[in-house]
Amino acid sequence: MSTSQMPIPPVLRTTNAALRELPASFVRVRKAQDPTVVPDLVGARREHAALGNALVQAGLSVEMLAPVDGSPESPYLADLFIPVGRRYWVKGRTDSTLRNEEAGAISRRLDPTRTVHELPPGALLSGSDVVRVGNTLWVGITERANQAGVDFLSSVAALEGLEVDVVSVRGDAHLLGAVTALPNGSVLHAAGILQRDAFPGVERVLAAESTGASAIVVEDRLIVPEEAPRTASVLAGRGYPVILTPTAALLGGRGGLARLSLRW
Repeated sequence: MSTSQMPIPPVLRTTNAALRELPASFVRVRKAQDPTVVPDLVGARREHAALGNALVQAGLSVEMLAPVDGSPESPYLADLFIPVGRRYWVKGRTDSTLRNEEAGAISRRLDPTRTVHELPPGALLSGSDVVRVGNTLWVGITERANQAGVDFLSSVAALEGLEVDVVSVRGDAHLLGAVTALPNGSVLHAAGILQRDAFPGVERVLAAESTGASAIVVEDRLIVPEEAPRTASVLAGRGYPVILTPTAALLGGRGGLARLSLRW
């Protein structure tokens, strides 16, 4: 049986996605990532639209949310929520008041069949630092997460029979920007980000380009940056249908493709 023929766990069966249009202030994100870059807002918006088309091509219904002009990172929707099984969301919390307000507005537009759990005061956790592999939600330990956030996620995960564990990452990388859980239970990862003992017992697949480590999984299909052709080739060789989408102006090798959408 090829990889693409393997049964897809229910958690990976998604039908909807949300994207947020890029505000003009998005250029600040690119400058912060690399001060030598001349940001291309027109190009980034064109690539963002292409991402929406790729999600539709993968079979999802896509809703485009209006931009938030005062929030350069507002397009990174995955920061704001953590899907827990098929019944719950955990609303992330960061040290940004504006981003937390964005999460409150979005929660009213999510799948109404899911219950939204809010982190208690003092708890920090970003959706961009959580990756589900099998029945475990892995939390990347960064300054965006604390033990109170991990403990709260564990309490919600237990309602779905899921476990929570932590994984150390080098630097301040977002886990969703460095790791993709593949449908067969292995993980695709970027070089130099994970500790050697990360994801014990799980097959690790090294992305040939760091950009390629952040892919979007839609059942057995993978949306991969076109700037990661060698990674795309490896994934196709493992039996996965691959959809390429441009990200050079949108991400410039940083941020992670998977952070740009919410999917459920």
